[in-house]
Amino acid sequence: NFIINHASEVLVENDGILFLDWGSIVKGTLPTTYEATPPGQPVGGEDPIPGDRIIAKSGGIITTDILDNFTPSCDSITIASTGSDLWDGIFIQSPSDSTNYWFVNCDISGIRKLSIENVGLSARNTAYLRLHQTDFHDAGQIVVRDGHNLIVHGNVAESEYCYFEDTPAYPIVAYESPVDLDYVHIENNGGGIYLYDSSTPFSIINNCNFLNNNGDGVKLNGVAFSDFNDNNIEDNSGFGMICYPGTAFEYQHFNADTLRNNGYAEFVGWQSTFEMSYQYANNKIEDTNYGFGSDQFLLMNLNWDDSTTVNISGTDLTSADLSHLLPSDPDAWSFGGGITIEKEMLYSASSDMGNGNYFIAEQTLQLLISDYSLTNEAGSAVYYLYHLESLTEQDFSSLRYYLENVTPTNDTPLETAIKKIITKTYMKDKEYLIAINQLETVINNSQIPDEVISAMIDEGYCYLKLADESERGLPVNCTVKTATLNEYQAKVRELETQFSFYLDEQEQDIIKIAGNILSISNYPNPFNPTTTIAFDLAAESNVSIAVYNVKGQKVNQLINEQLSVGQHSIEWNGKDSNNKSVASGLYFYKLTSDDDTVMRKMLLLK
Repeated sequence: NFIINHASEVLVENDGILFLDWGSIVKGTLPTTYEATPPGQPVGGEDPIPGDRIIAKSGGIITTDILDNFTPSCDSITIASTGSDLWDGIFIQSPSDSTNYWFVNCDISGIRKLSIENVGLSARNTAYLRLHQTDFHDAGQIVVRDGHNLIVHGNVAESEYCYFEDTPAYPIVAYESPVDLDYVHIENNGGGIYLYDSSTPFSIINNCNFLNNNGDGVKLNGVAFSDFNDNNIEDNSGFGMICYPGTAFEYQHFNADTLRNNGYAEFVGWQSTFEMSYQYANNKIEDTNYGFGSDQFLLMNLNWDDSTTVNISGTDLTSADLSHLLPSDPDAWSFGGGITIEKEMLYSASSDMGNGNYFIAEQTLQLLISDYSLTNEAGSAVYYLYHLESLTEQDFSSLRYYLENVTPTNDTPLETAIKKIITKTYMKDKEYLIAINQLETVINNSQIPDEVISAMIDEGYCYLKLADESERGLPVNCTVKTATLNEYQAKVRELETQFSFYLDEQEQDIIKIAGNILSISNYPNPFNPTTTIAFDLAAESNVSIAVYNVKGQKVNQLINEQLSVGQHSIEWNGKDSNNKSVASGLYFYKLTSDDDTVMRKMLLLK
């Protein structure tokens, strides 16, 4: 038995090893600042006064024995707390290259964090945090950062799961780090899994359950997958699955997944992330109790280009489900039939990447960009090139040079993708100050709210990395300044609720900018065909209210005049500036006074 007390630190370094034999017990007592983490709040010991913790760094290793195709006959290893508080936990810092940190046949609870990451200006090594036949519950998070790998496997031969349960936040988060999950059961947490910007190597999630989590089941921000098969994503209170731009699945490897009865839509993503066209995939998408807002939809395509048909023949959905798809336009979805040449090229490149034929994949992607530059697939090809570079030479300056010499048509998916990935290449090269400057341009000039929010999430990560590396000249001209992982996670949660697809899931209270606008709301919301925008001014002011669509295009100017102090309201009848009725979908109204600007969301349903 190994009991840690009195804010003690156990340090393993210089090739030392802390070996945990099966049947042993490790317990800590005190959390950081001697206070338990409130439910739903960030976890991890980053505050000034640390609690009990185990740190393995500078070649130090913490490990159990390695499970070699057999189940230990003795008891599991217990890692727990001596009381009701979560102690800080186990931190693997700047590990040696190719080192494996095994946690086999463990029962882990009572800790805020089990993490593996680089510290300061350490080299970009690749190490492996491996949990096999291990449960993680009543705890905080497993955090993997900086290119290290997380492998969590149950007993695959016996189809037995690793259980991740009863944690206040996402129990697994990874930043720039791939994951390999097989037979993992994630239930009753503050969310399922959160992955940010990873493709080296491709991630794998197979045979996993994401059930009854108080939040979104699977959230993927720019992650490349070789396999996403046989997973159940059900009964989560938020969205079943969210895919940001840059998320990619190898063709024919998004199979036999079930997305069912989640609190909001089952799958929400940008158009480039829909990989559901393999007709034999047998993916099941359903809801047996539709609600309001986003829960009215099974699939939500956030940026349909009004022309490209998204093929979802790999699901069990039919044209009878059209009213539960966003957009509900019959031209937006295809339930069978052939695949376009450009889509075939993208699938071919994806398969070549998965099979290691990197040069052929690169040539196909570049040909797709040059010959089909106006298509959505051309934009997707840019993201694939970014993932391809991560898999191979990681020469991001060369990729950036290539993209800077492509001349895309304005307002096309290709132009949007090039701008985003050029910034990402600076982030990969640790040129965070340049990346922040580019992201500030998007934040201050884009009229597309979702694009602004996505840029703010990336900017906060850049600032975090500068702080991680003890950069003294932290930028002043930076909208999102998150210096610790705790701060970053909290800010991301706040920002994500402002995405367009969280329309009715957030409170409609005012977001104050300077204080003149005391309250604002629209009712009803959703609406058909009219809604009333009500607001309260603290002082006389010139007020402008305009309506925008999800692409940032102005639909109508409702008012632009001097108004007195007090309550006001104005009705929008669902028509554009030419008095033509607009289509169903998400819209934004922007209210500007002399010293305030507020933007809110509303949903028109017909």
